[in-house]
Amino acid sequence: MYTKTEFVYPERIIAVNGTVNGADNLLKNKDIIASFDDASLAELKNSQGERSWLVLDFGREICGGIRLVTRLVKGITANVRLVFGESVSETLSEIGEKGATNHHSPRDFVVPVSNMSALEYGRTGFRFVKIELFGEDAEIGLKSVTGVCSLPVTERKGKIVTDDKLINEILKTAVYTCALNMQDGYFLDGIKRDRLVWSGDMYSEIKTAFYSFGETEHIRRSLDLVRDTTPNGFWMNNISSYDAWWVINVCAYYKLSGNSAYFAENLGKMNAILKELDACTEKGGEMNFGKTGKKLGMHEFFLDWPTDGTKDAVSGTALLILYAAQKLKECAGSAADGATISSLNRKLSRYLTEKTAAKQIAAFQVFCGTTTDRQKALLERGGASGFSTFMSYFILKALSATGSDRTTEIIKEYYGGMLSRGATTFWEDFDISWLDGSGRIDEIPDPEKKDLHADYGRFCYKGLRHSLCHGWSSGVVPFFIEETVGLKNLEAGFKKISVNPKLGNLKFIDAEIPVPNGIIEIKADKSGVGVRVPKGTEIIKNC
Repeated sequence: MYTKTEFVYPERIIAVNGTVNGADNLLKNKDIIASFDDASLAELKNSQGERSWLVLDFGREICGGIRLVTRLVKGITANVRLVFGESVSETLSEIGEKGATNHHSPRDFVVPVSNMSALEYGRTGFRFVKIELFGEDAEIGLKSVTGVCSLPVTERKGKIVTDDKLINEILKTAVYTCALNMQDGYFLDGIKRDRLVWSGDMYSEIKTAFYSFGETEHIRRSLDLVRDTTPNGFWMNNISSYDAWWVINVCAYYKLSGNSAYFAENLGKMNAILKELDACTEKGGEMNFGKTGKKLGMHEFFLDWPTDGTKDAVSGTALLILYAAQKLKECAGSAADGATISSLNRKLSRYLTEKTAAKQIAAFQVFCGTTTDRQKALLERGGASGFSTFMSYFILKALSATGSDRTTEIIKEYYGGMLSRGATTFWEDFDISWLDGSGRIDEIPDPEKKDLHADYGRFCYKGLRHSLCHGWSSGVVPFFIEETVGLKNLEAGFKKISVNPKLGNLKFIDAEIPVPNGIIEIKADKSGVGVRVPKGTEIIKNC
């Protein structure tokens, strides 16, 4: 069993239409089973061709559906339209309107309800639901409407508390975002739309989950699924750079867990991937991923959506491959294919100094070992401007590597921006400029303001198709632990560590971080740092 169920009760009535009596009773009644009690019902009645409906707010994002408990249904059965939404705007939408969709995980459909029943409907990502009664002269009496939220069985072991309430809320929200995407023993990319396992997209989830819950089966199961379900003649997830991501992810898991048996099991595959990527790379660094006969799929060059189709996509792909080669060399040592890694280093080194205006490209240049004043200036320019949720971990890490002291400020600006508009989970993408003149996602759209959900989004996630709960957006958690808390993992499985907190404007940090042999406790304030480690972990000073 990989998931557990948690019931979530509505907190607000957002809107009602038609004849709806006793709607507030749905905020009081928590029974999850039908009974003969006629008191405290919410009654919907259709008359004169008007459909009655109401919109409920469950207070936070949920992965799952709802349970409708009925007492009275005229004619024994009736049809009800359910519209799930991550924003009020989406909940009030029609399919096809401003990107509203039923792709992958239907969120707008008509279901039968029956007299004296307790039935569950839906498996999607949502915070709001519209319940609309169909049928001429139809009537129903609802005893309760309960959210049915699916969460991983594993309990949270890690914690981070600071004196800054906004930072605490950001970290809590990021962990919750990751947890909602830990479904059925895998890391999903998003719970509303593409409930799929993507090799590149799970990197932040691997780290967030490990630092929050300890080792879970989601990591290996997700890595294995991508490896084992990729057909011959195809790249992983049909994207050539996602093979490189798979290597990076296996190395990240090994470094966190110290699971040398799993690493050894996959070493041959990782060496083969790098060898194939090297065969696709010319001496001058030009790449042709169709050269070995594999289908090119959705993208020949891909780092992230904001750079898709640009020159930076080529640079980003090259740097990603270079980083994969470096990580395999670091983790495998002499067991890595040294000749192939040296070849890739020679061929792709030109991209380390390629000029760019994209922060994510500069970040990967830093990750691959090149740090310049120009990169620091670019990464700091405009604060959170130029960030994306997928790349925020890498940009923040690169900022820290350049010596910047602005990371906490930028975290609050970027992630705090989503929270300021009603977010309870972090999104597939977010641009800080979207805040200008836009309303909240938990209110009925104001025609005088931009609709933050419907009017924004890009590429494949335009408008209401945009996912507001995406696992890859949780990267602020591993960044905060590795750089602000200052925990450095010097030997796989945290056998050797160093601790060097960077408090900045924070007054204190109190952190508990799960590692394979226990919990590392770190307390830091302006007077000093205290560290407690489990048996088997050695603290290396001045590292």
